[in-house]
Parts: sequence; structure tokens; C-alpha cells
Amino acid sequence: MKTPSRWLGLLISLAPLVVFQACSSDDGATQGQGDAGIGGGAGATGGAGGTGAAGSGGLGASAGDAAIDSPSDASTLAQDCSAYADAFCKRLGECWPQALTNSYETSAACKIAVSSECGDLAPWQVQFADIGQCTSYLVTAECVDVAYPVGLNEQPGKAPCNFAPGALAKGEGCASNVACQSGLCRFSGSRCGTCEETVGLGETCGNGVECEPNAVCEADKCVPQTQLGLGDSCSASSSTAYCKHHLYCAASGKCEALAKEGETCGGGVECDFVAGFTCDTPSSKCVKADLKLLSETCGLPFPRCSLLAYCEPTQLVCVPRKAEGENCDKDPVQGHTCLPDLVCDNGTCKSVQDFCKN
Repeated sequence: MKTPSRWLGLLISLAPLVVFQACSSDDGATQGQGDAGIGGGAGATGGAGGTGAAGSGGLGASAGDAAIDSPSDASTLAQDCSAYADAFCKRLGECWPQALTNSYETSAACKIAVSSECGDLAPWQVQFADIGQCTSYLVTAECVDVAYPVGLNEQPGKAPCNFAPGALAKGEGCASNVACQSGLCRFSGSRCGTCEETVGLGETCGNGVECEPNAVCEADKCVPQTQLGLGDSCSASSSTAYCKHHLYCAASGKCEALAKEGETCGGGVECDFVAGFTCDTPSSKCVKADLKLLSETCGLPFPRCSLLAYCEPTQLVCVPRKAEGENCDKDPVQGHTCLPDLVCDNGTCKSVQDFCKN
């Protein structure tokens, strides 16, 4: 299994600012086992030029209680999601202002987007183990943990923003690891996958048999993965140990902090993509990503628009991405024109999980 999540971690796609897939019947799709979810906005700015945290894979997967059984449940969930969004966006602005701008442009837009993702639960079959605990944690968490609040695959049962196991059984269509009871959604070259069973520590793996979250197959046995801290010895080729979030394995063989604005990058030195920096090739210095806001002039492929916008190809102006149910188009450079947690299926924006169930 891969480490830290598709949400900001699960979340948090710390992938390049988001190279959206082309709009087609199968939606093109990204391979990998990373999960995604609320709060992913911060990591998404990684497009600004870094590599993401190990195992990261996308953004926008929703979270919260997997099923809503009554209007009162829905009302409670809406309140919980609103409180979560307020806490997350406030801390994101305090800790990573450039990430807030790159992802959502404003705090108000952040709250709307995050709360909406959190409340759109049923299709994803995903839930927080305790959304109230997660919200309380974010209020006082260290900044690095605000950017990476979810720990499903990092410290099962310990991280305050963990997801509970998903509801989808083996063989059901899925769009993220956390949607599955086993924690594994196996992808095969498309945006959608199938829930598969996993085996535990010490059990035989390989030949298509995957290990449970937070474990990896080594010499045909599932062994635990270890997070390394600042200054710890590391190896970029190791599958059993990795530098924890916001660190990277440097050429020195040690886990080092990502480079800040104005610091030298390249040659194995990575910029702090969560903070919104990218490596400027001519100067080999970390600079702020040149992301354009709504109504600003953009280009294909550069400069890119912020996360919730796309570059209108005829006028070269950043315009809002399309919501679920709206018509969408494909662009050979920037992919589909839907919001990042949707897919463009036959010209209409759809929920990824709904799309993958079909």
C-alpha cells in the first residue's frame, strides 16, 4: 500500500497543481492508489512545482458520515462540516496564505468549497472517525499538520483526522482507497478502480495480493512502513521507510525540510510546494507559483489559473470551473473544465464516485 493519502493526504493531492484529465467517457484518469478529500486544497497547490507527499494522489474526495438516514442527521452533518470548514480555512490562511490563494482565492470561497465537499458524502461512502475531534485539533495544530491533517495510512487509529473504514465491499467500483472496507481501491489505468481485499502484517503478499494500509510488501511478506523525521537517514528507493510530510529525502541521504522562497532548488532540492513555491529553472531559486485568479489573464499552458478556475481558451481569461450537472468541455492542455473533485463524462460534470459506480 502507498503512504499518505488522496485527500490532503487523503487529501491533500500534493500533485502538480492539478493536471486535470481530458473529458471523455472514461475520463482519462490517473493511476495510483492515493486517496483524496477535504482540505486537499492546500496540497493541491503543490502543482506549484513540487512532488507530493509519498502516496498522495489527488484532491477533493469528500468525507464525513457515510450515510445520512434522516433530515436531522443531514442537519447535524451540515453543522459539523461548516465548523470543520471554518477551522480548516482559518488555519490554512494563517499557516499557508499562498496555498489558500492558489487553491481557493479567498477564505470565504475556501469555506464554501470545503464545507460542500464535506457534506457531499453518500456517493463516496467515506466518513471521519470523529469530525468534531478533527475540527478541534485543527484549531491548535502546528502548521505542518494543518496541511496534512489526515492520517489514515500514517497512524491508523491515532491521527485526530483519521477516516473510518469505507463501506464498499470487495468487487465494488471505487474512486479512492478510503471508500473501501479494506482500504484498497485497485486502479488499472483509469480514474476508477475496484475494491480489493488486503492482508495484514506478516502475511504473504505479492502476485496481486496487497498489504493493508501502513504496510508494504517486502520479500513476499507484509512489513510496516516507518516515517522518518528531520535529519534521519533515508533512501529514495526504500519502500519501508519514508520522510514524513513536509520533508524530502535529500541527496545527502537525510530527511530535509523543503526549500523556502529565495532558497536554492534543483539538483534534488525540492521547493515547499504546500506554501506555494516552485523551482524557477533559470535562477534555480524557489519562487511563488504564478497562478492567476478569476478574471485575470492566463495562458495555455502557462500561466495557470488557481485551483477552482480554468483558462478559457478563446479569451485566455480565468473563469470558474463547472459544478456537478453542468456542461463541460475537454481541453488538450488543461484537461476537463469541471471542479477538481468531479469528472467530465460525455459533456456533463459528475461525481467521481457516481461515475465509478456506473
